[in-house]
Amino acid sequence: MGHNPEDAVSYWNRCGRYHGGKFQAVRKWMLEPNNYRLEYGPENCSRGGKSKSRYKKPRKPRSGKIPKGC
Repeated sequence: MGHNPEDAVSYWNRCGRYHGGKFQAVRKWMLEPNNYRLEYGPENCSRGGKSKSRYKKPRKPRSGKIPKGC
């Protein structure tokens, strides 16, 4: 299984990190079946390994507001 259209690292860095890992919005996104697609194992693993993206640490937004689209 792989995330589609946005992978988990991209979602976390764009939105999730401002809420925190246990926040309801993040859990809802991770559990939403429409965010997944069935993929052959080696393709999914190699794509993740080739990606330069890494999880960023949780933090509060600078402006105090969650970015639009989150």
